[in-house]
Amino acid sequence: MIENVYIADPLPVLVDRCSKPKYQFIRISTLKLRDVAVLQHENPFWRLKSIYLIQDPRARLAGYKRLKKFVDNSGVVRQYTKRSYKVAVDQICSHLAEDLEHTADFESPRIIATLQAYLVKEEDLFSDLEQEMRGILSTLNIPWTKSMENMIKSVEFPEDGGSKTKLQADFEQELQNLDAWKTELNREEIFAVERNLNCRKVFNQAGYEFHDF
Repeated sequence: MIENVYIADPLPVLVDRCSKPKYQFIRISTLKLRDVAVLQHENPFWRLKSIYLIQDPRARLAGYKRLKKFVDNSGVVRQYTKRSYKVAVDQICSHLAEDLEHTADFESPRIIATLQAYLVKEEDLFSDLEQEMRGILSTLNIPWTKSMENMIKSVEFPEDGGSKTKLQADFEQELQNLDAWKTELNREEIFAVERNLNCRKVFNQAGYEFHDF
């Protein structure tokens, strides 16, 4: 059973919509990769393509700490404390490891079971947006266009040191947040992530480096 997946229109309407334009977004849904693998296995005639965005487990833990709460596996909102943070670590690491079990080699070919999935590290997306966008579009067989190039430029920082747009400022803030865990997490919290067996699998497969104290 896949939870929290909603389709606004009945299947015949979706089929009709998909058969007309070459590219059309019906709905954007967030699914766990293991659930996508189940969908593909049960519907082998689907030409399903997936983009899997992975985040450094330490950055995700820092996000929980920033919010001072997280939702556990039973759906209960828990306060982030010195006693509960290890529960959050176990949850983050187990979920990521379960998803990555459905992947082949993380780099090339980027195939997940019978899926055609492209894996993107969040850090790579913000450090080289154009390269990752080209990879994503290539996976989806969508050609690179001038409008996409303009979109990339709209978030690039001004070379002349001029004032930034709100979009550029937001992008810069997200870029800074990627490494914020290095100062927001204490030694014990970082060790809890890096010593977790599931997170070690994630680190090895995704290519994350261990923190050098």
